[in-house]
Amino acid sequence: MKRKLGTPKAVVATAHKLRRIVYHMLKNQTPFTAVGAEHEDERYRE
Repeated sequence: MKRKLGTPKAVVATAHKLRRIVYHMLKNQTPFTAVGAEHEDERYRE
């Protein structure tokens, strides 16, 4: 994203994405569950 938009816009876009995730978690009272990097790599390949 940084390469496409530039550093300032990439930072704002990432902050906005995090805000949406936190809002969703608070609204639905969803607990945070950390997953390992292997799980994310596997999900990315699918």
